[in-house]
Amino acid sequence: MASIRGVDASMLTLADLNLAECVFTGALHLDQLRLEGLSVFGTTPGGRRTRGLVPIPVTLVVLAR
Repeated sequence: MASIRGVDASMLTLADLNLAECVFTGALHLDQLRLEGLSVFGTTPGGRRTRGLVPIPVTLVVLAR
């Protein structure tokens, strides 16, 4: 699955999907999203990023991609 951007996930059930590249940005009610079966997720970003001597939070690095 590529994206659920802008989707109201309150009544959404996903089953047996590869979600490694899925974009969840802008989706509503993700706390009510139901996952069933085997769902594959991407890995979390690793390493520490810096701009000069100032560390950059990983969440900002992911959103900038």
